[in-house]
Amino acid sequence: MPPAPPSVPDAYSAAYGAPAAGFEPPVGGPVPAYYPPAATQSVSGGSSGAAIASLIVGILSVILALFCGFFAVPLSIAAGVLGFVGMSQANKTNPPSSKGMAIAGIVLAVISLFVMVIWVVFVASVGSTNPNGF
Repeated sequence: MPPAPPSVPDAYSAAYGAPAAGFEPPVGGPVPAYYPPAATQSVSGGSSGAAIASLIVGILSVILALFCGFFAVPLSIAAGVLGFVGMSQANKTNPPSSKGMAIAGIVLAVISLFVMVIWVVFVASVGSTNPNGF
């Protein structure tokens, strides 16, 4: 004959009520009636508006530097400033969610300035070789 199931402890009955008819607790103790909810993690860390603006203005400044040269300077400066502001905001949050966008904006601002300098040097050299202009 199989061994009899363990009896339900009095503390369990007092805390959770009497078990349902036909209930046999598993060997090793009763099954708890309540399971705590699973731990959740926030998906959106909240991005810095300055970092997003830096990335967008940086992309626009590179495009403008490729086609218009000198006119990209204000956008490049704005992208760099917004990038540093966005990076400082990202460093204050935990975890820094928008730090990558801020860094990308700064890098694009530097690339834009570099392309603009090359463009201006190219236009100046073409203008100096042709005395009549373009």
